[in-house]
Amino acid sequence: MTMIATNSDIIFVDADTFYREFKERKEFVKNTEQVLLRELNHYKNECSTFIMLKDYSAGLALEKSGRIISVFNAGNYRRVGKVLLDKAIELGGCKLECNDVEQLRFIYGKSGFVPVSKAPLDANDIYYNILKSKENDKDHGTTLVFWIYSEKDHKLLLEDETKYVIDFCNILKFKTEEEAENFRDEILEHINNLSPELNKYLSSIVTRVNSN
Repeated sequence: MTMIATNSDIIFVDADTFYREFKERKEFVKNTEQVLLRELNHYKNECSTFIMLKDYSAGLALEKSGRIISVFNAGNYRRVGKVLLDKAIELGGCKLECNDVEQLRFIYGKSGFVPVSKAPLDANDIYYNILKSKENDKDHGTTLVFWIYSEKDHKLLLEDETKYVIDFCNILKFKTEEEAENFRDEILEHINNLSPELNKYLSSIVTRVNSN
């Protein structure tokens, strides 16, 4: 039976549990090549928080920097993404990256994240060849999108979603993942005191729909 995930279904786990349970279920994740299972040491050294559903069928990890990683769903719960991401935001999650595909655009955009940069996936990535071979499929792609969470844009997207949309055509594209990530982090660092140029740039991404 399909159930709707709620906040009460979330549990906190340690790095070992997250790694073990995610590893056991990774092959059952839809489009599994888009979700990176990192080394256990990365989770132990770089992450501060791990949340999962109580049956371990879905979860994510939160790095000390506020980056959300390893978002996965291998179960039958509905609305899993929103429930997990809302909790991650509550815990300080403020950035993430994902493959540029329609489903992930929808999930992160509806959770109040704003895409600010993109770059080609590193050709040395372990899943690059798999994704490249399926790139004509709308659920696959070798471009990474870098997102931020900002309270201002979150309110625009969620409270007034009929009037504001994300314009993916205006996102700056960089040559490398590192450049795109650095640009994203620069915006976050100055999110409360952005230059006129960066304010104008963000305004070109989160745009108002003409009601006429």
